[in-house]
Amino acid sequence: GEISAAVAAGVLSLEDAVRLACARGGLMQKLAGGGVMASVAAPAGEVRERIEGLAGVWVAAVNAPESVVLAGESDAVAGVVEELTAEGARCRWLPVSHAFHTPLMDPVLDDFAAAIGELSFAPAQIPLVSTVSGELAGADFGSAAYWVEHARRPVLFADAVEVARELGVRVWAEVGPQPALSAVMPEREGEVVTAFMRRDRDQQTGVLTGLARLHVHGVGVDWVKLVPSAGRVEVPTYAFQRRRYWAAGSVGSSAGSLSGAG
Repeated sequence: GEISAAVAAGVLSLEDAVRLACARGGLMQKLAGGGVMASVAAPAGEVRERIEGLAGVWVAAVNAPESVVLAGESDAVAGVVEELTAEGARCRWLPVSHAFHTPLMDPVLDDFAAAIGELSFAPAQIPLVSTVSGELAGADFGSAAYWVEHARRPVLFADAVEVARELGVRVWAEVGPQPALSAVMPEREGEVVTAFMRRDRDQQTGVLTGLARLHVHGVGVDWVKLVPSAGRVEVPTYAFQRRRYWAAGSVGSSAGSLSGAG
């Protein structure tokens, strides 16, 4: 997600972002297996206290005040998860191959730094909030060193959300194969939180549904880009008229238009 944000802000070109993602993914897959991750529905502070001093287990992400991801060595994490589950906390194992965002990534970080050392980074064109620091991103965001830290440090998403709120952000749209972060974000008054894709629906339906939700909450959507030939139409003023107004043709095609069907 943060790589995508770097592209949107002009820090990385799409080509360099792909190179960064491929380099990171390829190196991580070369690591020995055995690392695990589990989501825990419990206060972040209590979880941190629980694992303090324990070897082989770390907080890999804090997605919300009561949504934490633990990661590390299999036995160490399993012991903590067992205790938390017995105490009534909802825990769920994540389908991952390694313990990302933990010191278990250390063996590949030097190679990762070398692999992305020649990428071109530019100053951000829009404000960005770092999930490494949980604060407004600085100049270090556009450097190879930042992305090395990003691979091993915990994801401070909850902190980043609060900083973004302080900056005036009120619209949250999650782009991914399944709602994850938006699912644990409580929607505050005056905010809209939506996801664009779900596993149980095709991508086109998911994106359009997400955009429609933003639209009805007052967010400007450039519908002309989705239905280029569409124009405004008069819609029925009475429910019993039962006329439907659909976009005819495929979304994004030049054949798209709005028409009424009796």
